[in-house]
Amino acid sequence: MTSTKIGLLYVSNVMQLADKVCTSLDQRKCRHHSIQENDIKPSQVTKLTKGAGEHLKGVGALIVLADNKHWENFWTKKNKMQNKLEELMDQDDDDEDNKPVSFCLFVGCNLDQGRAIQKEEHEAYFSENTSKVSYKLVSVDMSEQSITAVARDIVEHLNNQVLPTRMLRPFQSQDTIDSPTNPPCTPIENIKPEWFQPVNAAESDNDVTVSEGEDPEENCYNLRTRPGLCLYIGLLEFDPEDDKVELEKRHASCAELKKMQSSFERLGCFVNSVTNPTKEQALEFLQKGKKFCEELKPSFLVLIISTHGQEVTKRIKNADSAKEHPSGVAASRHEREHQLFFHDGKALSTRDIVKLFEPPSCKSLADKPRLFFIQACRSRFNDKNHENFDPGVMIPVQISASGDNALEGPGQKHERKGPLLDTADAKQRISKPSEQEQNKRVQEVLQWSEEELETKMQILQYMKWLSKSDVAKEENPDGKKNLSDALTNNRFSQPQREEILASSEGYEQDIFNHFFHEAIVSEPASCGNDALIMFASAPGKEAYNREKQGGWLITNLEAQIKETMDENPERVNLLAELTNVSHRMAYDFETETNRQDDSGHKSVPCLYHKFCKDFIVWPEELKRAKELCEKDDKWKAFFNMKP
Repeated sequence: MTSTKIGLLYVSNVMQLADKVCTSLDQRKCRHHSIQENDIKPSQVTKLTKGAGEHLKGVGALIVLADNKHWENFWTKKNKMQNKLEELMDQDDDDEDNKPVSFCLFVGCNLDQGRAIQKEEHEAYFSENTSKVSYKLVSVDMSEQSITAVARDIVEHLNNQVLPTRMLRPFQSQDTIDSPTNPPCTPIENIKPEWFQPVNAAESDNDVTVSEGEDPEENCYNLRTRPGLCLYIGLLEFDPEDDKVELEKRHASCAELKKMQSSFERLGCFVNSVTNPTKEQALEFLQKGKKFCEELKPSFLVLIISTHGQEVTKRIKNADSAKEHPSGVAASRHEREHQLFFHDGKALSTRDIVKLFEPPSCKSLADKPRLFFIQACRSRFNDKNHENFDPGVMIPVQISASGDNALEGPGQKHERKGPLLDTADAKQRISKPSEQEQNKRVQEVLQWSEEELETKMQILQYMKWLSKSDVAKEENPDGKKNLSDALTNNRFSQPQREEILASSEGYEQDIFNHFFHEAIVSEPASCGNDALIMFASAPGKEAYNREKQGGWLITNLEAQIKETMDENPERVNLLAELTNVSHRMAYDFETETNRQDDSGHKSVPCLYHKFCKDFIVWPEELKRAKELCEKDDKWKAFFNMKP
């Protein structure tokens, strides 16, 4: 019987694509092997094939992902390396656990750099190969959108043309997306759950299957033998170099550090921290933390950042579309990016911070859990008419005669008693400017920035093409409004908007569709396999911190860990505890500011994760592991690490 396992052999340059393909196929079906050598020579392929063959032993089908650089080095026709591919596929037919590979899909990936693989040479190369090999040529710009689309296409190709039905049966009732613009969803198979217990990689590369009657807690990360590393970055004060950046002082970071240090030390971590770093100092601290991860090989990583934050919308041009479109003007898409502020007022992308600790950037953390806690706002100050908090609804109530414990109705004065006040972890709120202030700004903004001028010239070029095409002019109030709003959201001043609108007369909707209409991609950070990211608020909303206590997320996280450890110090299921943290914030916390307009607000954390196993911590065992590591000079160097 053919194995249901699928082998995935790929070069490191397309690891993100391989990760997405593996996720789409179901990781329990996938056995993957990465080629790390970027400059591998053809003479080394025999050794490489032997190693890959051992790692991919027993798979029923094989996917090979090679980029254009590796194609040039050792997949070109002159090197004739398909024989090595045949060696990898032809295994021992007499071995019941090691049947030969039934099918192979070779995917040539054209990346942005280097000479592209030509379709003709790709087809010519495999024309002499056996029927076992199917081949496909794709272009990938390594954006999240492109990777997702290509991975879905590869899996569809595998389902429809390569894999026999006995290997990957489609589920009878398929889920689809109600949108004609989206690619079809990959058929999903109903899989009977299996438990996998952690094994020593030095002893075996294969998973050990546990029968259903055994303890399901064996399906967990190996967190018993080595301590974890915890990095904390806290911002208390700000001194922006740019006068236009206004960041209020945060009064809670000192309390937060003590809470996080106490909590994660009890959970088996060594903790190091930095307070009030500039952007460069924060990057240096993170790079040093990454270096220690490589040297110390901790069982897991925790990174906590507490500061002001915001979400910004960025316009990203698709350079390839300029070649395809007859106007020669690139279409664009918009992405929302979450940013974190540091002492000098400069910001870092949360996505870039998370990627620092993702494999292959940090190889020692491969297959190990990585947790990121972000105590910062996700407000959108640059988006027109966006509410950075949910005002809720007013509920009229009857006031008791005595007035004791009465809730206020509409129009009543709102008073709050209590010493602790809440503030938002965001830049200073921007109130709606008066007409006089708006006019003053218009007078000040007389010059076009380079980016604005480039956009204007592209629009004029596109207009020139439209006027010569078959597209007819039309009076379209909605199109005019859409374009005006888009220009406003992209921070064009009133005179600039008027100039562009005047030059776009009759074609406003066409201009809007080409430059601004694509759906906004809102991904706060790239959450890779075995990673968890927890934000203190939902997308586009404020996060809060409480005077003398700390951020709501950090305060409740510490309280929940303490409560659990006091009740059951032997075992902590952290993922379950994070659900309880959300419950605490939702039901027990609301803002108290002594102001009616922003008191009584709620904020609930937002959690993303790609854990494929349970995150169970055994504190007593990690405590003993920490005691052993404290005598090691390498771990001592981590304790003394300074940015």
